[in-house]
Amino acid sequence: MKKIVSLILVISLILTIGGCKAKDKEKDIIDIGDAISTSNVVTVERGYNSNTDTFDLYQSFQYFDEYLKAPDYMIANMETTLAGKNKGSKNDIHGYCEWPRFNSPEILATNIKDSGIDLVTTVNNHSLDSDIAGVNSTLDFLDAAGVEHLGTYRSQEEKDTLFIKDINGITFGITSYTYCTNGITIPEGYEYVINDLNWYAPENVQKMVDEIKALDESGVDFVVVSLHMGNEYEENQYSFQEDMVDKAFEAGADIILGGHPHVLQPMEIRTVGEGVNERMGIVIYSLGNFISSQIYTGSGSAHKDLGTMLEFKFQKINDEPATIENLYVIPTISYWSDDEISVLPLKEALENPEKFAPLLNTSKMERLLFAETYSINHLTKYLDYEIAYNNYKFEILLKKPLTNE
Repeated sequence: MKKIVSLILVISLILTIGGCKAKDKEKDIIDIGDAISTSNVVTVERGYNSNTDTFDLYQSFQYFDEYLKAPDYMIANMETTLAGKNKGSKNDIHGYCEWPRFNSPEILATNIKDSGIDLVTTVNNHSLDSDIAGVNSTLDFLDAAGVEHLGTYRSQEEKDTLFIKDINGITFGITSYTYCTNGITIPEGYEYVINDLNWYAPENVQKMVDEIKALDESGVDFVVVSLHMGNEYEENQYSFQEDMVDKAFEAGADIILGGHPHVLQPMEIRTVGEGVNERMGIVIYSLGNFISSQIYTGSGSAHKDLGTMLEFKFQKINDEPATIENLYVIPTISYWSDDEISVLPLKEALENPEKFAPLLNTSKMERLLFAETYSINHLTKYLDYEIAYNNYKFEILLKKPLTNE
C-alpha cells in the first residue's frame, strides 16, 4: 500500500503523503509563519463596520484563499490574543488593543476557519498579552470556530497531551515553543499555560527536548516543531537559533519551522541521526510575515512584507519508513491600501497581473520584481540542490543534490 499526504505550513509549510496502490490518496496541510498579527490599528480599522459596530477580517485572506483552501490540513501561527471586546490590556480600537499587548476581534477565529486553516500555534511572545483569562478565551473562541490549537493551554492535562495527527495513515507529532513572553510573568500555579523557553533557560529547553523525544518515541512518522525565536528584522539566523535547532534535531525532530524575526531567514537541509535512525532534516529559520501590518518603507528598511509557504510531499509504502519526497517554496508578499491589508501570491501576481490589476501600480510591480529574485535566493542560499519552477512554485529537487563537478 502506497500512501501520500501533502502538508502545507504557512509560517509556511506543505506536507504530502501517498495513498493505496489501487487508488492514491492525497492530503494537504499548511502552516503560516508570523502569519496572523491583526491587532495593529491599521489592520483592525480596515475590518471595522461603523454602521454595525462589528468586524470582519477575512479581506486579509481574500487574494490567497485558494492556496489556503487547497490543502487537506493547514497550520498557521496566530500572533495575537482573542480576549473579547473591552477585555484586553486597553481598549483603544473599538474595544480592542494594538501593540505592545495585542487583543484582536474574536471574529478572527471564524475568519481563520473560513480561510481554510485547521490548526494554529498560539504560542509566541504575545501569548500572554491579555493575561491568563486571555489565553483561556483565545482557546475557547478557536474551539467554537472549529480551529485546533497548540502551544498554550487551559490545564496541565491539556498541556501533557501529545498532539498527534493521523493524515491518511501517515502520522505527525507537532509541538511549538516560544523564546519568551515579553517580560509578562507566568503566575504561580499556571506554569502549564504556555510552552515557554524563558530565554533558553536550560531547564526549559530540556522540557522542549523531552517533549520532542516523547513525540518521536510515540512512533509517529514525522515530528514537526515550530520555534518562535530569533532577532526581529535580522535576515540571517544567530548561533543561539542554530543551537536550538541542533537540540531539536537531536531529540527527533524532522521539520523545524522558525518564526518571530518578521523577515525571511534561510533554510537548511541536513542529514540527521545515525545508522538506522539516519534521516533528512529540514529547517527554515524564519518564514517571514504572511498577514501583517508591517511594511517595507524603502531603502535600508527590513523586508517585512515578504514571506513564504513551504510545501512538503511525503510518501509511505507498506511498512517502509515514510519519506520526504518533494519540497516546494511559494513566496508571498503583503499588500497594503487605504481599504485593506492582505497577502498576494508573489509569482502568480507577476505572471498573471490582470487577475490583480486593480492592486498593482508601477511601484508595487517594482517591489514584486525585487522580491521575485530576493526571496528564493535568500531562502535557498545554503542549499546544495537543483531548483525547478512550475505553476507559481519553486521546487527544491531533494533527489538532485548539486555536485562540484
